[in-house]
Amino acid sequence: MADLLDADGLRQGLEILEGWDGNLGGIEKTWTFTDFDEAVRFVVRVADVVRVPNHHPDVDIRWNKVTLKLVSHSAGGLTQADIDTAALIDRETEGF
Repeated sequence: MADLLDADGLRQGLEILEGWDGNLGGIEKTWTFTDFDEAVRFVVRVADVVRVPNHHPDVDIRWNKVTLKLVSHSAGGLTQADIDTAALIDRETEGF
């Protein structure tokens, strides 16, 4: 099981991530698209990106808005894997 981040680890993680916010219970970010179809295409892209690290976000789609939340459920809170996956998602969906 991965080690949980403390408040300092959360702060350091959020400093390197653009647009993500949260607490020790998880981090999240919302993207806005032109319509539902574009939002769904984004979610499919994210699914492809996270397949390799096998660390999946919780996904909420509301017409043209997608919110991703990362938390290591098996560890009971936020871990470095969540920060790393958020950075990977940002990198691989840049300009989407």
